[in-house]
Amino acid sequence: MLAACSSSPATDAGTDAATITDNGGTDSGSADAGTIDAGTIDAGTIDVGTIDAGTIDAGTIDAGTIDAGTIDVGPGDTGTIDAGTIDIGPGDTGTIDIGPVDSGPTDSGPGDSGAPDVACPALRTQCGDRCVDTQTAATDCGACGRTCCAGNVCSAGVCSPGCSAPLSACALGGSTCLGSVCRNLSNDPTNCGACGRACTTGQVCNTGTCQAMTTLEFMPLAPCNLPSDYADSGTVNFGGALGNVYSPRCVRVRAGTRITFSGDFASHPLRPSTRGTSGNLIPATNTGDRAGIIFGSPGFFPFYCQFHGDGSGGGMAGVVQVMP
Repeated sequence: MLAACSSSPATDAGTDAATITDNGGTDSGSADAGTIDAGTIDAGTIDVGTIDAGTIDAGTIDAGTIDAGTIDVGPGDTGTIDAGTIDIGPGDTGTIDIGPVDSGPTDSGPGDSGAPDVACPALRTQCGDRCVDTQTAATDCGACGRTCCAGNVCSAGVCSPGCSAPLSACALGGSTCLGSVCRNLSNDPTNCGACGRACTTGQVCNTGTCQAMTTLEFMPLAPCNLPSDYADSGTVNFGGALGNVYSPRCVRVRAGTRITFSGDFASHPLRPSTRGTSGNLIPATNTGDRAGIIFGSPGFFPFYCQFHGDGSGGGMAGVVQVMP
């Protein structure tokens, strides 16, 4: 049997909770109008290194007194930089000077421009920045700055050419160097019998005596020591296929006759010797290939090659005999 249904709505008999009201103040601040950060996202690798687990520095804090000295406000040093030569002498081992401080005015004199102090060993003399033996040094013979002339050596502090018989040492006149030159006093017309004694024109020096040449007496002069060494010729050839010789080297002509030297003077410079008869007319010649000379007076007139001979008749040398 079915129950009867009521048509009246059901009534809610429960009690409602009280409604909560928001009593806070209204946000009246300005709206955030800043630009949105659109930068690139940092995609770098994350640091996954080991954490530093070292010991913490627990040392004592420096509690020293602060330097409260007066600040140096003096003017800067504007003096000239010392550019003098560095002293390379031995160190000063003397006693330290503990005397009073020199309070005099600053020395404004010129700097020391002398040579550095050089400690020279025994038997050596300081010449500038060098230690030299003045007994043997050709540039400082006997004392600093005394230079020996060419052909001289320094021996016992004296410049000497080291002449051997029959040559003698004669001083060089008017030279800026020191020393002598070797001369044969028996036949040198500029040093006849003694250094500096010259024969007059037309005279010959024979056995150390100046003689008038009325008749031509034979004069032995190296390399022509015998009358038979001379050949009659008007030409002296040299160099080329002949080599370092004159041909003929002992040549004989009559006074007033031309004699011609033929060869390369650049390779064999011609020089007159001071030996023989005074007034040697042979010219010093350095260029060309021919040179002619006319001798007006009799006599013996030596010559030589500057490169391959010498004035005493050695090497490439010869003599012109001019007959009356």
